Amino acid sequence: MRIVLAVLAFAASFSAFACSCVEYRTPEEAVVHAWNSATAVVAAEAFELTEKIEPTERRDAYVQRTQWRVTRYWKGPHALGTVLSTEANVRCCLCGERVAVGEVHLLYLSGTDPYPLSMCSVGGPIEESRDQTPILDRLSNGSRVPGT
Repeated sequence: MRIVLAVLAFAASFSAFACSCVEYRTPEEAVVHAWNSATAVVAAEAFELTEKIEPTERRDAYVQRTQWRVTRYWKGPHALGTVLSTEANVRCCLCGERVAVGEVHLLYLSGTDPYPLSMCSVGGPIEESRDQTPILDRLSNGSRVPGT
């Protein structure tokens, strides 16, 4: 019995760190919510990565810092060709989005540079986010998005 309780306690300790993302009814609803929450929305290519271990209160953070070059923009201060950076704790179960040099991502950015990067973001790799670009085009032109 003690072994079962120990295993359950061990498993529960990891669930406290698990990534839990908000789910939306429709893709349009997700994009509109992300748009309204973001200070900038861009597509950008990762061109430089650095990784470091930083001690935190609970355990060490494995932080990946990414330099991006904007390839397309819909909202915010980052024009075409602008360089910006993101940081993500890519240690297991903490929601950080790991990227590789050369990848192009759709980024919904909030806060200040370096922006946090999360796998819970509506964006992500551009080949998985292309369906969002027509919605972003309508939003950037001030149009209402049907279904929201």
